[in-house]
Amino acid sequence: MKKSYCAVKIIAILIFAIQCPLVIYAQDYTKWHLPDHTLARLGKGRIIDMQYSPDGMRLAVATYIGIWIYNTITHQEVQLLTKHRDRVSCIAFSPDGGILASGDRWSEIHLWDTTTGEHKQKLVGHRYDVGCLAFSPDGNTLASTNYEGKIYLWDLSTGEKKITLKRHRALGVTCLTFKPNDFILASGYTDGTIRLWDWVSGEHKQTLDDHDGDVFSIAYSPDGKILASGGADRTIHLWGTTTGEIKNTLTGHTQRINSVAFSIDGSILASGSYDHTVRTWNVNTGQQMRKLTGHDARIDLVAFNPDFRTIASGSKDGTIRLWEVVTGEIKHTYTGHVGGVFSLAFSQDGKMMASGNTDGNVHLWDAFSGEHRTAFIGHKLEYVYDVDFSPDGSTLVSCGPDSTIRLWEVASGEQKNILRVPTRSVFTVAFSPDGEIIASGNEDGTVRLWETKTGDQLKSLAEHSSRVLSITFSTDGETLASAANDGLIHLWNPVSGELKRTLNGNTKSVYYIAFSPDDTTLASVDNNNTIKLWDVDTGTHKSNLYEHKTEISEIIYSPDGKMIAIAGRDMQVHILQTDSGSILRSFKGHKDDVKSVEFSPDGKVLASGGWEGTIFLWDMTSSLK
Repeated sequence: MKKSYCAVKIIAILIFAIQCPLVIYAQDYTKWHLPDHTLARLGKGRIIDMQYSPDGMRLAVATYIGIWIYNTITHQEVQLLTKHRDRVSCIAFSPDGGILASGDRWSEIHLWDTTTGEHKQKLVGHRYDVGCLAFSPDGNTLASTNYEGKIYLWDLSTGEKKITLKRHRALGVTCLTFKPNDFILASGYTDGTIRLWDWVSGEHKQTLDDHDGDVFSIAYSPDGKILASGGADRTIHLWGTTTGEIKNTLTGHTQRINSVAFSIDGSILASGSYDHTVRTWNVNTGQQMRKLTGHDARIDLVAFNPDFRTIASGSKDGTIRLWEVVTGEIKHTYTGHVGGVFSLAFSQDGKMMASGNTDGNVHLWDAFSGEHRTAFIGHKLEYVYDVDFSPDGSTLVSCGPDSTIRLWEVASGEQKNILRVPTRSVFTVAFSPDGEIIASGNEDGTVRLWETKTGDQLKSLAEHSSRVLSITFSTDGETLASAANDGLIHLWNPVSGELKRTLNGNTKSVYYIAFSPDDTTLASVDNNNTIKLWDVDTGTHKSNLYEHKTEISEIIYSPDGKMIAIAGRDMQVHILQTDSGSILRSFKGHKDDVKSVEFSPDGKVLASGGWEGTIFLWDMTSSLK
């Protein structure tokens, strides 16, 4: 008797649960593998690589913080693999699906048992970043590349390098793939060529040369008769592997092509591009079948599920979308893989958190559950430099390099207004304590004041001689401070626009400023990485509180004024005592630069945002005991 689809699905889930015990961990992934004193992790890290397991039951997603494993039937996270000391750069499944290999920026390659999730082995001897990985058809050899353009072949039975393919004029290797049922390894290069190697002897067999610019992705058809390549010239070439000649060239993408993948039967090719689209092509005719739209940023990765019905696409917009091959409809969307965090803001009630990210979006999070609530999409370029909540929590303001300040309705996610600035970048924005004014710091050296309700510009304050990097209101709303690349800090009357006083003493740029809760002191950070304290009433320099060894991205006072939190390029968050400058505690856990820190209104939680695309919520009630 023919089984129904539901019955097949139930059986598949049961089989997967038996074969992959990792499914039992599909609980609150925001609390997996947390550093000490951390309440939760918001965000899953930026998407770097993506691979289906050969049986199609798992989707592995490499990010800056580790490797997420998804159950492709339930769409639940079932594991996070975190052995790497640095951000993961590439992954590959063995042909039988039993092993997952992963490489990182630290030059390490790790092998994982996909049934248990246990770490099996580390391959030692790589130099520089691991760029890409590929398994041989028999699963006994692993190919890897590094920054200087070499290709290493590893014997997985011993864990030793058995051969190194010589680099070619220091060209970068962008992609690797083995030919099915043969001894050919193909590699793509930054000079537009594809080189074919005998991976047993290491002999260079042939060079395919027709792309105008970098080759970013190559893939063999399952029968090995066609090699597809996509690159910077916006074309896809289909090469006959017997002759090495181009059989067809597929055109239609309007920007560079980052990824190509064949269906399990080789009849369809999928491609992903900088033009935000996924396209499917008839391999026999070369005709475009479908143009899949829905992503809000470039497509970095495409992969066919072996079930033939689904294409996965990973984008810089922080989502992975699953598309129905026949209809082109979106079946499911994985969220939370946001870009690097530039800025953070808590709502006044502490229930919500907003982040401005390098994917060009503003993300809204539930500060208690860690749930990704929504993304506010509208900025035209890839960075959101700053975000702030209105005092009543109903509105978000954001800014970036697209010459706009955008206001968003928090409840609906709708864009309420766009304030256009006659300069390219707006680096910082802030609501006044009463919510009636928005201040912006701009690339042209101006501080602009805007009426929140109408969006009308009230004043343009033009005392700085270069870009304004930080602005902040005093808690009583009577003073607006601005800091700029000219090394000056100005204190303004935000109602009249009058310059009250200038704080001198910085010879270089002032990156960030923060008022103490009682408004008597202003803290600043210059590009000597020194935190200086200033008397707000007199404008005099009180003291140098602290000098950091690496660049400081942001500072903020705790609500009681007793501590200052530092975000730094050393991948740590440091808590200073404000009366002595001594470090009370340092929090470690980020995999890249920490770009922003923010205290919850009650001071019990400290949020930190990292360049790797995650936000940690640190428990301040227990960490300082």
